[in-house]
Amino acid sequence: FLSMFEKVFAVSARVMVEAVLHKGIPLPIFDNVTISGDSEIRIFEKHVRLNADFEFK
Repeated sequence: FLSMFEKVFAVSARVMVEAVLHKGIPLPIFDNVTISGDSEIRIFEKHVRLNADFEFK
């Protein structure tokens, strides 16, 4: 069961990541909300992590 789940999840995750990379993720835009300068992208062996802080001024 787990090996089958791994294969199905790998395919669906790949499709999802490709869609996000090609189309992007829409972010809602509000007045006075910005992304702080401390945001960073970390690249690991099997995943990417975005650390973003939102500031309300």
